[in-house]
Amino acid sequence: MGIVSEADLLPKEEHRDDPTGRHVLSFAGGRASRVKAAGDTAGQVMTANVVVTYPDATLVEAAKEMARHHVKRLPVVDTDNRLVGIISRADLLTVFLRDDEDIRREVISEILIRCSGPTQNASRSRYATESSPCPVSSNSAATSRSPCSSPIG
Repeated sequence: MGIVSEADLLPKEEHRDDPTGRHVLSFAGGRASRVKAAGDTAGQVMTANVVVTYPDATLVEAAKEMARHHVKRLPVVDTDNRLVGIISRADLLTVFLRDDEDIRREVISEILIRCSGPTQNASRSRYATESSPCPVSSNSAATSRSPCSSPIG
């Protein structure tokens, strides 16, 4: 598997007007840079040792791989190493494109999920109780200083 990125195409542009292949910038890429500059097919200019991820990888894992290897796109492959998608930096940022109300609902939902015990029912008061740092089905106001002691609604 290979991938062609902007970095693979730069040597072609770098050496475009230099038929000798001794362009002043060619020292940075050396022979590999000149070989890519001479390439006419994707196979000749592509990066062959591609960093990949798998469909079950988390966004955090994918982001770390991209940062570790300084890549802007990360191919997603299945267990047979067949391409099933590509994740980009822009894809990673879409998780932050939510309005405040969506974020508020998710935070409240997460608090309720983490705090609910197996015997508590789904209806919750707006306040935590002193005995529990989380919202419970009681209507008593909280007196403790736990993170859940403020109104959540």
